[in-house]
Formats: sequence, structure tokens, C-alpha cells
Amino acid sequence: MMTRSYTRRRALRIGSAGIVGCLAGCTGLLNGDDNDSENDDTTPSTEDGGNNGERPPELGVVPGSATAVAHVDAAALLDGPVGESAIEGALSSVATQQPSYDGPESYDAALDTIETEFGLDPQGISSVTAFVGDQSSEEIGIVAETDYDEPDVLDVLQADGSVSKETYGGVTIYTDPGDSAVGVLGDGQYAAGPVGVVESVIDVTNGEKDAAGGDVVTTYEDAPSGPIRFGAVVPDEGDRQSAGALAAVETVRGGMSADGDQRRLVVEMEATDTDAAGRLTTTLERGLSELQSRMEGESGPLADALAQLDAVDVQRDGATVSMVHSASAEEAGNLMAVAVAVVGTFVLDLGESQAATYPRASFAFDYDAGAETVTITHQSGDAIDGSNLYVRGTTGNGTINAQWAGDYGVSEVMAGSRVTVQNVTDSFELRVVRDPADQEQSAVLAAMSGPEA
Repeated sequence: MMTRSYTRRRALRIGSAGIVGCLAGCTGLLNGDDNDSENDDTTPSTEDGGNNGERPPELGVVPGSATAVAHVDAAALLDGPVGESAIEGALSSVATQQPSYDGPESYDAALDTIETEFGLDPQGISSVTAFVGDQSSEEIGIVAETDYDEPDVLDVLQADGSVSKETYGGVTIYTDPGDSAVGVLGDGQYAAGPVGVVESVIDVTNGEKDAAGGDVVTTYEDAPSGPIRFGAVVPDEGDRQSAGALAAVETVRGGMSADGDQRRLVVEMEATDTDAAGRLTTTLERGLSELQSRMEGESGPLADALAQLDAVDVQRDGATVSMVHSASAEEAGNLMAVAVAVVGTFVLDLGESQAATYPRASFAFDYDAGAETVTITHQSGDAIDGSNLYVRGTTGNGTINAQWAGDYGVSEVMAGSRVTVQNVTDSFELRVVRDPADQEQSAVLAAMSGPEA
């Protein structure tokens, strides 16, 4: 069993990744696609946070190049039942997935462990604003409002290795050899991230650069107001990684709002048009169903959290697709625990094991009902060994498991490479699957379903 070493700096990076994990996931989670655009589930749009033409104050420190922003009222979450339920559920989930886990098992124990390890009370964090930079860098920055004194923060940084003290724009910056930095903005406010990102935050606070504006702020303002709130502008279609239904998503917004004892979790995606929204709705519904089927039989601490997936409602109103979950604070925390555990487990494994990596490639499907064929074309992205690539699923007349190299004679799959699947009916369901013989896991790179599937 591999032993993991968790340093203070590593924990801080894990924390930042957890905050923005949902933003990243929203723009590349699903690669499936289908042609079923007929979905009559409609709902009024969620009540927005009140776009009054002024930038929300929490975004006043975010650089203008940001393409995604998120704000977390840490004090409200840590002091309430949602935070407690989410943290305990996530700890139980990690313990279940990793038998060697010997960390804290309760909310209070987790807070005590953090304070003992770092010398800082986690309840001293009032709020966190996170952002993702422009499409070329996609660097992550964080600005935290705390009651921490600078000497205490410096002690934490120095305990994990050497740091250098610099000054930029009249602001003290502590940097490490890995180009990570913490800027002391004053009054308990700190900026963290790569040096260039921290400097950009300082430029904004000094009035040297513009703060975030335009579509990303509008998207954020249209999200429900509450302790968790986020908005993101998806890259232009030509730059998007997804080859499936999410390729048509233009913006993503959402958050958690409170209504008495109830908590409402919402993620809204704005698609390019109503047809794309219909396809996206179907993809999300099938994705939730597949996740539930994979988790069947789960018992113990995860059971309550996974049961909340049943209550996630996928809705469509024109070109807007929403995923909505309304429940008590504890139940909402359980659902958040699933997301936290998934993101946390993924991040904890980064750099600690040789995980399988998959190529990034875009595939197009062309269904010709008259000819009863589907032509699959590699449009762009990485070249792939044809002996590792398969067309799988059903043609509507039977199952198919055809190798691009062995069955179609395409030894190297690159932009322009194509294969044609014959004898296809309207009920076909086809997937492009990369499945190397020397790896335990396969990956679905693209998928399409027929109009009657």
C-alpha cells in the first residue's frame, strides 16, 4: 500500500483545488452525446441574485482576465449544519474508499486536527473567493478574508520549507521555490496562487488593472445568492475539450441558497440553442442514472449521501438546463459530501500514483438514415493508435465491438481519419472507446445515440 505524505503546502493546494473543482468539472465532465432533443421538462428560471449593474463586492479583487469565479461564505458553512454534514460525509467517504485512512472521523475532530497541524483555527476564515484565469493560462487564484495575523501565516508557510519575502506594489509577498505565493493584502485578507496571479490581484487592489467584468460577472450575478455562488464562461466552441453535449454550453452558474430550514443546490447551464439544451438534458439525466446504477449496493456512510442523487431534478427552460436539489440542510450536506469526496480523492491521488492518462480528441458523428450508416470522423486533437481504439455499443441490429485498426484498417487515428459503421437503424447507440491492452481502465472519448434510441 502506497504511503502518502501530506505537507502544509500540499494541503493548501488540495483546498484550492476543491474550491474550483466544480468549475472545472462543469466544463468537461461529460463526453457523451446524443440526438434526442425532445424533452418537454420545463421550469421557470431560478431566482437570481439581483443583477443591479454593479459588480458584487467580493469580485472587486478578481482580475479582469478571469473566466470563472466562485465565492464561499466559509463562516456560514462552518457554523451551520450543511458544513458539518458535508465534512463528516466526506470524511466517511474517504475512509470507505481508502482503508488505510487514519485521519479524523468527525466534524469537530477535523477542525481540531487542522488547527493542531497548521496552528490556525479554520473557523478564522470568513470567506474565500476563487477564480480561474484566462483560457491560455487557466491558473487558479484565491483571496481569503480571515482573522489571521501575518506572523501566524508566515509560521505556517515557513514550517513547510523556505520562503522568500518580496514586495510588489507596496504589498508583501511570500514565495516558495515552486513559484507559489501568498500576498498580504492587509486586514486579514490574503491572496494565494502562482506569483503572477497574486501580482494581478495586487494590481487590481491598487487600481492598476481592471477587476473582473463582462460576461463572467453577469453570469455570477445571475446565480442564486447564498453561501456558495459561482459563475463561469465556457471557452469558445473551437477551444472546448468536450466532444459531447457539453460542447454546446456557453455559461455555467449556480450555488446554494437558503430558505428557512431548506437548502437549494442549483447548477444552470446556458446552451447555444434549444436543440442543444434538449441534448444536454438527456445526457445529464442518463449520466445521473448511470452513476446511480454504478453505486447500487453501496452501504455504510455513503448510503445516505448517494440516496440524494434520486432527488436531483434535471429541468429545461428554453436554452437553459438546470440541475436542482432541494432538501434539508443535513441532506444538502450529504450531497455536497459526494462531490467533496470525489474531488478530494482525485486531488489526493495526483502525483502519488501512475494513473492512466487519456488523449484529448474530438469526434464527429454523421448518421445517414437512408444509407443506414454512421460515419465517425476524428476532427481534431491527439493522434491515437488504431489498435487501442474501438467502436462499441449497438447498431440497432446487434452489438458491435470493432477495432479501428483491425476491423477498419486505420492504424493511426488522426484529424481526418474516419470509419463507417454499416447496417445501422434509428435505435443505434455507438461509443468511441480507447481501450489499451496494457491498462486496466478504458475511456469513452465520444458517443452518439440514434433518434429512436
